[in-house]
Amino acid sequence: MSFTNSLVTFLISATLTTFTSAATTGSNMVDRDQGYSQIKASNGTWDKMASLCYGGQSKRNLEVRIPEWPPITPAGFTQVRMGESKGEKGPLGLWTFGLFTCLGLGVTGIPKNHTGNSRFLMHFMVSEGKKEDDQWNPFHKLVKDASLENMKGWMSIPDLSQQLPVGWSDLEAGYVDLVIKRMVQKMTELTGKAPKTVARPMALVVKHQLPHGTMQIDRNNEVEMDGYRVTQ
Repeated sequence: MSFTNSLVTFLISATLTTFTSAATTGSNMVDRDQGYSQIKASNGTWDKMASLCYGGQSKRNLEVRIPEWPPITPAGFTQVRMGESKGEKGPLGLWTFGLFTCLGLGVTGIPKNHTGNSRFLMHFMVSEGKKEDDQWNPFHKLVKDASLENMKGWMSIPDLSQQLPVGWSDLEAGYVDLVIKRMVQKMTELTGKAPKTVARPMALVVKHQLPHGTMQIDRNNEVEMDGYRVTQ
């Protein structure tokens, strides 16, 4: 393990311990969401993460005023907006855009009754704008109610190893990494197996260069992330 990685691991562990103590003494270190109870951070850290997800609460400063933005939903797809979960069947696929620090979570399978939804997609916000449970619980219910067989999980995550957002430190990237690990665990518990996880570069997403920052599941349950097919 490199010195940098060791230092980051130490700082995250120490900071989490400090935050837990600070929260009980009334300092400005806060737990914004009971779902993030293991990931306490300062107001400034949460605000940085919130400010980088397009279209969410307190993110207007990131919107680029260009004619092509926001993009038009592709034909044959239903758009999944930030913080939303949706399921589809038949001829309609699912599509989302603007995945920067947010996570794209997908599940595919075969409904036992052969008439229900066979694909599900969530645009998960890594910020205080939407509580973790408020996002995860509806997605979990949609998938469980479909009684899918041969379930597969899919995750589009930010690449934290390079080109971090301006003003970010390795420590702040560590907070996002902890959220990713939590969601990998939840997806594994939901589908019974580890999800296929693909890391995507963040630099081109903030410049609104499509298909970067997109995720879709088409009518045949083929999955694409950042324009690349990831199903085999």
